[in-house]
Amino acid sequence: MTILSYVKVALAVDFESTAFDVELLSLINVAVSVLSQLGVIEYDDLVVDASTAWPIFVDRTIIKALSKNYIGQAVKLVFDPTPSATIQGVREEALKHLEARLIIETNEVDDEEVT
Repeated sequence: MTILSYVKVALAVDFESTAFDVELLSLINVAVSVLSQLGVIEYDDLVVDASTAWPIFVDRTIIKALSKNYIGQAVKLVFDPTPSATIQGVREEALKHLEARLIIETNEVDDEEVT
């Protein structure tokens, strides 16, 4: 499954429709750049397009799962904001929690490589 397809499913956007692909890909690339800045992935001028699949990121299952969740939630936060400030705040906090978990997991991998 491509990253774009995963995000479409997560957002309940028609899988076959390409009407929002440009906007979704832009938001996906923002989320990927944040993951790079957090040290979770190596960005190396990577640009996610409609055919980019998940294995490009990491080999570790937990980091891959957290990264998928992070990208889906980060895109949803901007693409499909809720009118409720409370719910939006909960979504933002959940995203921060995912960032923290990703940093912890990445540091654990780095520690394992050092020893």
